[in-house]
Formats: sequence, structure tokens, C-alpha cells
Amino acid sequence: MSSFNRFAFVASCALCVFLSIVVQAKLASGMSDIRPIYYGARVLLHGEDPYPQLSILRAFQAESGDRIPDMPSIWQQETRPVYMPSAMVLGLPLALLPWGAAQAVWMLLTTAALVLAAFLILQSGSKITPDVSLILVCVLIANCESDIALGNPASISVGFCVIAAWCFLEDRLPVAGIWLLAVSLCVKPHNAGWIWLYFVLAGGLLRKRAMQTLAAAFAIMAPSILWVSAVGPQWVRELQLNLNYFGVRDGLNDPGPTGVSFRTACPIIDLQSIFSIFRNDPRFYNAATYLVFGVLFVIFAFATVRSRYTARRAWLALAVVVPLSMLVTYHRPYDAKLLLLAIPACVLLWSGRGVAGRLALGITTAAIVVTADIPLSLYVANVKPHIAATSGWLEKLVMVPFARPVPVVLLVMTVFYLFVYVKEMRDGSRQADFSKETVSSLEPALH
Repeated sequence: MSSFNRFAFVASCALCVFLSIVVQAKLASGMSDIRPIYYGARVLLHGEDPYPQLSILRAFQAESGDRIPDMPSIWQQETRPVYMPSAMVLGLPLALLPWGAAQAVWMLLTTAALVLAAFLILQSGSKITPDVSLILVCVLIANCESDIALGNPASISVGFCVIAAWCFLEDRLPVAGIWLLAVSLCVKPHNAGWIWLYFVLAGGLLRKRAMQTLAAAFAIMAPSILWVSAVGPQWVRELQLNLNYFGVRDGLNDPGPTGVSFRTACPIIDLQSIFSIFRNDPRFYNAATYLVFGVLFVIFAFATVRSRYTARRAWLALAVVVPLSMLVTYHRPYDAKLLLLAIPACVLLWSGRGVAGRLALGITTAAIVVTADIPLSLYVANVKPHIAATSGWLEKLVMVPFARPVPVVLLVMTVFYLFVYVKEMRDGSRQADFSKETVSSLEPALH
């Protein structure tokens, strides 16, 4: 990596850290997204069930000294744990610290995870096309302010998942990769789960690493579930109630056009948010999403199982899995930092020039930009206020790219990389068959 590239990367990271600190300082409640894990772990340390909201409120009141009636927003959002018991247990080291110190440590940890993940991807891409890799990585890492400032666990999950994938594909530090991916699964399984499933489908050494990761994740999850079950036998039902609270119609996690997140800079980015524009009924938009996802995933899985592993094919596969995984279940832009894993595939195609290379660069760049914090903020401030509700299907179809640009771009990215991936698998099989026929035809002459 050249001196200029190192300087540009460091400058992008420094900009991200600076803006994160500025944003975090302006937040009245601090790192709100880590509160449920922090206070849930504190409750757990006292031998109580961490999932009832009242338990978290009492822990918050004991730490801050504030009166509960003075905190309406915290009442409803920041005190409803929606994470698995394993996330609570992993948060125990933070719970041993005061809230202020815990925020500082968490910011340092999340920043380090994202920066290291970006650096490793930059290293891999720089072996092929340094300039393109640098631009894509720098744009992505410079737009992680909300991830770090809010303290969302997605930063750890995404960072660890990317590092683990790099370890497996580069065949470096496999033990570290196994445990990092296991932690990522335990914190936010819907982020790392599909990456893990690809490793299972790929077979060979990747499947072995996936099984080792599963064993490591079980070693974390099993005692966590036993512990929480001992102090709160009803924790599964309580967790479901907390999830239902956020998923109600017009609620924070409602993907429909009337949901709280529709006009914010942190929208829901799954396919449900597109289909809900045409019919705001969970039975319709969930079924439509699962149908589209199912078709794309079956094609991908079939091609993966029938192909032989190469590093190039693995990077192309991850470029399919990453956007596809964000389309089927609840995700937000901070989860989309997983797009780091698509950059090596982009530069591989770009290095071959041609139409595929230009499309790969354009689509991948668009995906990174539309999920970036600064462009999303500008979009919400200047574009979304002018989006009006429409009634006709044709009018809604025209409105979709403006109202839901993120899932539209992610869907295009999925289809494009899936097409390239399947084509490469087919071409590889034809070349292998051709080679066998050639050898067979030459055998008589050789003898």
C-alpha cells in the first residue's frame, strides 16, 4: 500500500471518529443503542431477569439517579432489551464499569472493529486494484458515525464478521476468525448468520470453519441461556413482547410508509419496506419478500453447492450474500456496513475491465453511497420531504426508487452479482468438462 493510500485511509478513519464524537456529544441520552445490553447485564449480575422493562428502569435509576417519570423516551425504547441472552453475557465486562466509562470503552471497541475490518478489506483489494479499493473503503468507513455514536451492537457484529470472513478466505489466523464470527452470531445473528450459512454451503475448509464457529457460538450461547433461564424462566415470552412492541403498526420497526422510520436518516432497508408501499399489510409484504428472497437464494445455493471453491468465487459469493441477507429480514443502514465484504468482488471484476467491471463499480458504489450516513442525512433533509403519497400502482412504482432507494439498490446489486456468480460457475464447469474431453481425446495418442 502506497504512502498516499495509507494517508487517505487514516484521514477517513479520523474523520469518522471526529464526527462520531461530535454526534455523540449532542445526544441527550448518550449511546442509547447499547443501554439495553449494558443495563441488562447489570440486572443479570444482581440475579434478576433482564428482560422485563421495569428491571432495566430500576437499574437505570440506580445508576443515574433520575426519576423514571422524567424519562418518557427511555421508558419506551431504551429499556426494552431485544437481544439474545448471549449478548447480555458478552456485555458483562461493560456492566462492571460506570456508564460514562462504559461508553468510552464501547466507542473504542466498535471503532477498532470497524477500522480493522476496513483495513483488511483494503489490503485484499489493493492486491488487485489499489485505487478503486481505496475509494470504496474510504467512503464507507468515513460514513459510520451513527453506528459508533449510537453505540449500536451492529458495529461489533459487522466488524467481527468481516474480519472473520477475511481470516477464512485468506487462510490467516483461523482460530481468531472462528471466535470473532461466533461472537458476531451471538450479538446479532441476522447479520452474520447468512455469511455463516454460505461457508456451510461452500464445503471443504470453509465448512469446517463454519462448524468450528458453530461449536464456539454454542459454548457462548448455552451457558448464557441457562443463566438467564434460571433467573427468568419466562424470558422467551418477555423477549417476544419487547420485539412486538417495536414491530406494531406505525411503530419504530414498522417497514410500512406510516412507520416511524420512514422519514428518518436510519430507515428500514429490507424488501418489506418496498412491498408495503403497494399494500401496507404484513401478510402481503412478508409473503412477497420471502418469495423473492427464496427464488434468489435457491439459485445461489444451487450454484454454490455445485461449484468448486476458489478465492475469487468466494468473494463473488459474499457479494451476493451480503445485500441479499439485508433484504429478507429487519435491517438498517448501520447493518449495511457489511458491504465491505463486497469490495474485493467489485475490484476483481473491475480489473477485468469490460461491461461487467463497469457495472460492478457503479452498482457497488451506489450501494455504499445510499447506505452512508452523510448522503442519507442529505437525502432526508432535501428529498424525502417532497415525496408525496400516491394511490395508483403505476405512480407507486415510479415513486419507489425515490422513497426507498436503499433496498432498490441492494436488490439490483444482488441480482447483478448473482448473475455474474452463476455465469462464472457455469463457465467454470464448461471449462472443466472441456479439459476432461481434451485429455480423453489425447490419451490414445499418448499411449
